[in-house]
Amino acid sequence: MPILKHKVFAYITHGHRLLVFRHADFPKAGIQVPAGTIQPNERPDEAVLREVYEETGYRISPRFISRLLQVSSPTAQS
Repeated sequence: MPILKHKVFAYITHGHRLLVFRHADFPKAGIQVPAGTIQPNERPDEAVLREVYEETGYRISPRFISRLLQVSSPTAQS
């Protein structure tokens, strides 16, 4: 039976520019935005701030979160 993994994605803009990068550990994943799995007992807003820091080194203020949506995706059970 698949399990649900809750994910967050950060779309960070400056003017008309979007922050994208190639992940050093997963170059075949292509160009992406900061994103990742919400940890147990972690709120989505905390998760997005953590993922942004882990993947870019940027510390952003929660006051800059303008919209927060949560996505759940089924994954194969391991």
